[in-house]
Amino acid sequence: MSSMPRDPAFDSTLALLNDPYRFIGNRCKRLKSNLFQTRLLLQPTICMTGAEAAELFYDSRRFTRIGAAPEPVRATLFGKGGVQGLDGHPHQHRKAMFLSLLTPQRVEHLADEVAAAWSEATGHWQQQTKIVLYEAVQQLLTQAVCRWAGAPMPPVELPLRTANWCRCSMKRDRCGTFVRASRDQRPSSGCPA
Repeated sequence: MSSMPRDPAFDSTLALLNDPYRFIGNRCKRLKSNLFQTRLLLQPTICMTGAEAAELFYDSRRFTRIGAAPEPVRATLFGKGGVQGLDGHPHQHRKAMFLSLLTPQRVEHLADEVAAAWSEATGHWQQQTKIVLYEAVQQLLTQAVCRWAGAPMPPVELPLRTANWCRCSMKRDRCGTFVRASRDQRPSSGCPA
């Protein structure tokens, strides 16, 4: 049996915070392994990727979710009461509700709502002299998703809600920055936490 590869860095906390979504995958590729040992917050840590690793983490006999993430992460990234912190029946129930939104019929309905929003927007845009496409597309996608979810957005609220959700999304993409910043300043209301 071969030994587990080690990340040569003394501690990888900053590297993880700088690239939270790709850190493990990139290190696994570099070390030519689906798992490796490193240090996070100076603590020995094993990182894994791949189907076998996912199966291991979904085995509720081996892991619990309750209390696994630090409070700042639960409060800002997952949200209080998020499915990531539930176990047993509450977790299964919430997960089933979420997955029910991802059936082929529901995804097709979302695609139809997006197409309808594009059609409406392009009709409106023809009357404009200038369009900031990036912002306009954010609004039309927000409108489409809200309709799809059964919560249509009143037109007067659309710009503010879109801006709030986009700001929160961008903050979540910079996970480490968002967690640190959240200690000092909470996102504005309207941001799904």
